[in-house]
Amino acid sequence: MLILHWTILTHASLGHRAKVDPKVSADQRGHGIGVALDVYTKSSMKDRATAAKQLEDSVFTKPVRRRKKAS
Repeated sequence: MLILHWTILTHASLGHRAKVDPKVSADQRGHGIGVALDVYTKSSMKDRATAAKQLEDSVFTKPVRRRKKAS
């Protein structure tokens, strides 16, 4: 049974990485989309690092100031 779980987990994670529609991927495994995303889909370290970098950039980036028009 454990091997089956790993197969499902791999299918879900590779589909997520390949940008397969989550509903289609869930249907292929016979699960609803909530189970597919919450239980079986795992983010790669690269995806996690990218998300952390995006959050860091949004927090620590200085806002662009617009110059006032000369009157």
